[in-house]
Amino acid sequence: MTKNKDQREIVSPITLYKEPELRNPCMITAWPGMGNVALKAATYMREKLRAEEFGIINPAGFFQSNIVYIRNNLIEPIKLPENKFYYKKNEGAENDIIFFIGDAQPLSGREYEFADMVLDVAERFKVKMVYSFAAFAIDTHYKEKPRVWGVATSKELIEKLENNNVLSMNDGHVGGMNGVILGVAKEKGIEGICLLGEMPYYATQIENPRSSQVILEVFTKIIGIKIDMTELEVLARYTESEIEKFFLKIEDLKLDQMLEKGGNKCPGYIH
Repeated sequence: MTKNKDQREIVSPITLYKEPELRNPCMITAWPGMGNVALKAATYMREKLRAEEFGIINPAGFFQSNIVYIRNNLIEPIKLPENKFYYKKNEGAENDIIFFIGDAQPLSGREYEFADMVLDVAERFKVKMVYSFAAFAIDTHYKEKPRVWGVATSKELIEKLENNNVLSMNDGHVGGMNGVILGVAKEKGIEGICLLGEMPYYATQIENPRSSQVILEVFTKIIGIKIDMTELEVLARYTESEIEKFFLKIEDLKLDQMLEKGGNKCPGYIH
């Protein structure tokens, strides 16, 4: 809490329940995006590591809701997206971890300010490296194993990524907060890396756990920890099987339409 020139109290949107003693922490940040790739990767990792919640950012002023939900004929209170900090002490690794996970992207025009607040917490705990995740939509088959691309705030970090078989992105952009956070980090002198998992451009509205999985495979190797990927692998296989069923239905529909137009005569067959 601070005071301005008129001595009016200004309440910070950031609330920390505790200030854990952390050793050389890095920060992982994630918001929803294409295929829910970033949020799924960060949330899965946080759950597997059993990271402990230690703070929030008040959503008021950064998010809005234009609907209300009804349950048992009664209107529910408006619930804005949650924005939480978590921490994990890694005894066997070089760095402890701070997670910041946001349920939604902030309002347009408030992204910079919101990123600045997240990084205020990073600076408070002397974070020197911030990671974000994202999806890279390309023309690829849904059965192809996604590759991982990377962008960073320095050439030295690009070399580190290339040594871990991460592809370099010479030009382009990373949309939303998963990109903005690293631009603001660079302004503050904090190093940053974004890992992007490939996914089919025609399936960006479908959750893609396979892309989340390949990102985590690279990321855990970089920071020197291990997590159980079994559940993510099962979910990835299920999602791929559902996509396959969808495409088979489309092919059947096209065949039916072709038969109808041809008077039930199918090319290649003699009746």
